Amino acid sequence: MGDAQETIGTVVAAHAALLPGGWARDVRITLANGRIAGIETGGASEHFRQAIRLRSCAIRRGDG
Repeated sequence: MGDAQETIGTVVAAHAALLPGGWARDVRITLANGRIAGIETGGASEHFRQAIRLRSCAIRRGDG
């Protein structure tokens, strides 16, 4: 166990983002401990669709 802490990151999905190599579409930016921990391209659209589906299901159940 020790002093290690598990950090739950935040994922930000963007339709477009300006990266060092230029503009990219469908970008997922993972944040951990207040810093950018990772950047992926090509996956943001699916992330948005999943989030909308989850929110829609929660509203229908009365949880949202």
